[in-house]
Amino acid sequence: VTAQAGQSITLGIRPEAFDVLASSNPTLQLTVTVDRLEQLGSEQWAYFNFAGQTMHAKLDSDLTLQAGQPITLSVAPEHIHCFDSQSQSRLS
Repeated sequence: VTAQAGQSITLGIRPEAFDVLASSNPTLQLTVTVDRLEQLGSEQWAYFNFAGQTMHAKLDSDLTLQAGQPITLSVAPEHIHCFDSQSQSRLS
């Protein structure tokens, strides 16, 4: 990612990019508390707050989760997208 010194960036992560399995790179893990769950048949969406933003992860419905439960999510680096916060343009 090419960004200028002092440039404000926004990170974008798609819901399906989250995984509850441990990543080989611990810097790409975040522990969050599930705020609410939405059951959608073979999948469930876990909603949580991270850095003041409401986010959600698309997870397998076989996982037993409850609101209020902490979970550790991981994201592969290639699934993290960076954008200029002012122009909303994707950074490369």
